[in-house]
Amino acid sequence: MAAGTARSGFGTDTFLKAAGLVAGGLVLFVLALLQMLLFYQSAGGLGRFLMACFAALSVVPFYAGLILLLDRHEKEPGGLLLGALLWGGVVATFFSLIFNSLGGEVFQLVFGPQLGKQLTGPLLAPLTEETSKGLAVLLVFLFWRREFTNTVDGIVYGALAGLGFAATENILYFARFLREGGIAALTVGFVLRAVVGGLNHSVYTACTGAGLGYARESQGAARFVAPVAGYFCAMFLHFLWNLLASFAVPAAVRSAGAAGLLVVPLMSFFIAGIPLLLLVALAYFAWKREVTAIREGLQEEVEAGRMLPEHVELLTRPRERSRRLWSVLTAKGPGAWNLLRQLYDAEVDLAFALWRQRRGEAGRDVQVLRERVQALRERAAALGLVG
Repeated sequence: MAAGTARSGFGTDTFLKAAGLVAGGLVLFVLALLQMLLFYQSAGGLGRFLMACFAALSVVPFYAGLILLLDRHEKEPGGLLLGALLWGGVVATFFSLIFNSLGGEVFQLVFGPQLGKQLTGPLLAPLTEETSKGLAVLLVFLFWRREFTNTVDGIVYGALAGLGFAATENILYFARFLREGGIAALTVGFVLRAVVGGLNHSVYTACTGAGLGYARESQGAARFVAPVAGYFCAMFLHFLWNLLASFAVPAAVRSAGAAGLLVVPLMSFFIAGIPLLLLVALAYFAWKREVTAIREGLQEEVEAGRMLPEHVELLTRPRERSRRLWSVLTAKGPGAWNLLRQLYDAEVDLAFALWRQRRGEAGRDVQVLRERVQALRERAAALGLVG
């Protein structure tokens, strides 16, 4: 009877998860379809629409790879990473489009058509867009707390949400550029929006993520101050960019001609480039802390003879782990590679769980993780992957 109840509960839980995924997928599909129809109309033709999509999406794999390089030790689940990207690219853009359009109409009624349109970007867009993008990070923070453990996690989720948003937004802009100015306008727009400013939205929302991530690993007042500070930092940077783009750039182009376009790279460096460097520096110090956590967390395993000290050191060196995984992939195939990857990930999960347990923090079940590591290690040893 108990076994039947367990099976029934498992079946219900699995069904609910599957139903949730299907429902979420349908919502994403409908929202994406509505936006693509609007962008198609803006392009004024299928060919221009497809070119705009290709130009906007072509840089996404490159930037996504750069963002994921920040996640060095405790890898985040692929589903959550993809979810953050899709939220930014579909949900956040959909609601931002609605609220920016409605708010823009109000601004034009209050300030007049020209000034109202200019003020919508600096005053309204940062609020609507950083809120809609930041919700992706907040949802992971609230409902997947075990997978959201530190500042680096917040930066990664926020940056991916921003990247998805930028890609979808660029489709709309590139479609308009093609319709109004052809290939020449698209080329200039691609360089300025996808290359020079390609990570701007990622940097803004990464600030929100960094605040939430810092709160996750902190205690006291910082748990409440950091998320607010990160969110307002994101909005301020976004406001500063839009303010200059609305007023300074047009004035510079009118007065200095083509030389005025140099203003945009300078803006990108000071408004997004410097914050990006600060975020990478923050990630660097978070990496150092993660290395300490792995060593301290697995000290108990080393002392108990369940793990060798040199293996712990391997776990703290992502490059060495990558070389080892690559050699296994080329020598023994994808099955062995995947098994060894799972073992490394499970050992790092165990390290962080033990480290948090030592600090008196709630976390994942250490015994369950230890049993998983043991089972994976036995399978890996049988294939000659570990000693």
